[in-house]
Amino acid sequence: MRFEFACVTCAAGAFGALAANSTGGGFLGAEATGGTMRSNDVYLDNAGSLSYSLADHSISSGQPWGGVTSNYNSITVNAGRHGSGAPAQFFLRGLGPANVMGNNVKSDQFPADLNFAIKGDLTMNVDSITVTCNDIFFGQGHTSNGWSSSNNWWMGGPNCVGGNSGSNPVTCACSNGALVKFETGDVSRFSVSITNRCGIISSRSGSWTAVTAAPGQKVGYSFSSASEEYTESEFMASLSAEFAAPLSFGDLGISAEASYSYVSQNTHSTSWSQTCEVTVPEGARLWQWTYVVDTNCGSNSLHSCYFFTLPIDTGSPCCLAGYQSSVRTQCTEAGKNMCGEDTTSSLRGSNGIR
Repeated sequence: MRFEFACVTCAAGAFGALAANSTGGGFLGAEATGGTMRSNDVYLDNAGSLSYSLADHSISSGQPWGGVTSNYNSITVNAGRHGSGAPAQFFLRGLGPANVMGNNVKSDQFPADLNFAIKGDLTMNVDSITVTCNDIFFGQGHTSNGWSSSNNWWMGGPNCVGGNSGSNPVTCACSNGALVKFETGDVSRFSVSITNRCGIISSRSGSWTAVTAAPGQKVGYSFSSASEEYTESEFMASLSAEFAAPLSFGDLGISAEASYSYVSQNTHSTSWSQTCEVTVPEGARLWQWTYVVDTNCGSNSLHSCYFFTLPIDTGSPCCLAGYQSSVRTQCTEAGKNMCGEDTTSSLRGSNGIR
């Protein structure tokens, strides 16, 4: 889920003109005067071997900028400190309140002013698993409770959800299907954890598998997991996870985007069902459409309610489920053949049960 941030005060002049930073590619707000270079650290507890690849940044006008370095469990931004609207605008660009969170904030949904903000790809070892989270923003602001003040940090990203009230945790979709949760700490610390520890994807596929049950036995929809921690709902999320190994469908060459589109269409169509019962025929072979996701905890499979019957001495159906004609090697649409052929049939029906 993504939320678009609509800024009604971002027109030129609202916070002062924005000027491109010729040395770093970031943006400068035209509010501040000269400043002092400082070392600004943000810590990620429960993370190690951290690396942050800076893509862009924003800092208030007139403040010094010294770049970003990564340490074992922290990121250091060498920059001046002066709050202005320009870094906050940069931080919120393309994001909504649900995509961000902040430390030591009360009811604020998002920052109005920041000293600076950075955007980049965050790689770290969490729970003994190395993950990369793309397009992660960090920003430093300023907060006061009446008798003391501090420079607090915000974080977020387009692939993160859950914020809405500032201090609420956000969970970000990261590499290989990992869901990384960021929670508040003190003003300069976030705690990170992986919420689907058995959901780190190594491979994904869809294919027709031969039903091995004896003739006369009944088969239906089923889900098999290698771990009690990896649920059917997590399996379905793994099928559509964007930052993971592409789905494979036999010899069918298909883009990652097209594979996601097919899985979404296939699992959300009116013909998709979790309730079915089919009798294994005598003298024929029954094939069942199956999705397999291999994760760090083992192999997991979902046997769907798509079935197809063929003579025993022939191979498997060649077409993606939903596109199989009555002829094994012919599909009802081009670009759906998993056997390395691209033949289509004018026949729209099939002898598939679903």
